[in-house]
Amino acid sequence: MRILVVGGYGLIGSAIVARLHAEGHDVVGAGRAIAAARRRAPAVRWIEADLGKATIENWGRHLDGIEAVVNCAGALQDGGRDNLRAVHVDGVARLLKACEHRGVTRFVHISAAGLAPGRGAGFNDTKLMSEALIEASSLDWLILRPALVIGPAAYGGTALLRGLAAFPFVIPSIYPASLVQVVAIEDVAQAVSRSLGTEVPVRVRYDLAHREVHRLDHILKRLRSWLGLPEAPVLALPAWLGRITAATGDLLGLLGWRSSLRTTALEQLRQGVRGDPSAAETILDLRFRSLGEMLMRWPSGVQERWFGKSYFLKPLMVTVLAVFWTLSGVIGLTAGRGRRPRS
Repeated sequence: MRILVVGGYGLIGSAIVARLHAEGHDVVGAGRAIAAARRRAPAVRWIEADLGKATIENWGRHLDGIEAVVNCAGALQDGGRDNLRAVHVDGVARLLKACEHRGVTRFVHISAAGLAPGRGAGFNDTKLMSEALIEASSLDWLILRPALVIGPAAYGGTALLRGLAAFPFVIPSIYPASLVQVVAIEDVAQAVSRSLGTEVPVRVRYDLAHREVHRLDHILKRLRSWLGLPEAPVLALPAWLGRITAATGDLLGLLGWRSSLRTTALEQLRQGVRGDPSAAETILDLRFRSLGEMLMRWPSGVQERWFGKSYFLKPLMVTVLAVFWTLSGVIGLTAGRGRRPRS
């Protein structure tokens, strides 16, 4: 089967691309910045397409010969590089229309667990809008709602959790009592593969999550143990400090740096991440790995420990480099001014 994976180089998209390619499918990856993806996965054909900007006609050309579309593209929050409505609503609407015009019927959409009316504007509302558009379409759609996705690679929110877990002496946490369910990245990829089967019921939403519900502080302790670091107490930070930190992340996002800790991520964490995997377990015949099974499957090494320990040093390093190069430029421009030439 020839399958177009939109947003095929992110954490979830890259795992889906790898899984489908390994199963023998003809995979086409799409995204707005594909140079690195081409180098990482040269066996896959990549096309440059920005979901937030591509027109129906653009998608029509890309859908030639395509039998199914998997949409993994998404954004966490409005910022210098992201527009939630453009990606989650307008872009999805154009992609759906293009699929209908080109006769592509199977459409698998990666959404998020825990979406519900009243959980806040932005990410939650635009994600619900995209689901409503998909449900109103004539396509054979399946909507997959993964809980907190964990994989061997450090990415986004899970990278932040590793940094917190590896913090020296204590494990700082905001909302440590929040309830969270997790899902392995391989299980998400397997769910997509199952969703493409001809016998699978369509026009259904599936939550992807292991049934076990964790407190956030338990997840952080398990990650610290997985990194091979000695036990440390969890330090519950006040919510106001988290809001200040998230506001700083929002500001950096406006400048183009998509920090893992922004207001949307903090609010999603406060409300918890929950889902009901019953339908996925029964209809898609999935067995979701527990947190313990995931971590046993991916033994950590030196690189994981170094990443965790240095995670919060990155802003400091960027700041120091920015100041260094700025001062170097200023000194270079001003040095020698006011000196008289030697006779």
